[in-house]
Amino acid sequence: MSKPHAILIGVLALTFITPTISSANEMQNSAEQQALATQPSGGRIARSTFTTQVIDREPADSVTELTTLNNQVYYYTELLGMAGQTVTHRWSYDGEVMAEVSFTVGGSRWRVWSSKSLVPGWTGDWKVSVVNEAGDVLGGNRFTYASAPR
Repeated sequence: MSKPHAILIGVLALTFITPTISSANEMQNSAEQQALATQPSGGRIARSTFTTQVIDREPADSVTELTTLNNQVYYYTELLGMAGQTVTHRWSYDGEVMAEVSFTVGGSRWRVWSSKSLVPGWTGDWKVSVVNEAGDVLGGNRFTYASAPR
């Protein structure tokens, strides 16, 4: 039997021997904890997106293109299993690093966001890379900043 099958059987066995859970919240928390137990010790990005606004710690929308009618954009990231680590949002414009915003992750599930003020002369390709304290890129996203139609 190959290693991936052995790991999968081990996770399934854990699922069957856990005690009955009474509430949906507890069941979700238990499932998240089991998923985290099978993740590498470095944690992971659960979700990330560009958005025009963050409301109640959640992105208001998800954008891949903005026009010069918008002068600010946010990058939102939800991290799992990275408590105590430092994570950086590295903002790049047409391949050049424009800003770096670092966060200390305070819990096993942590939501962070950074923002960038945009000026009309910065049309083109933007990217944010999520970088851990070892300098490894964990993921990222791109958006296009375009001139507004006249």
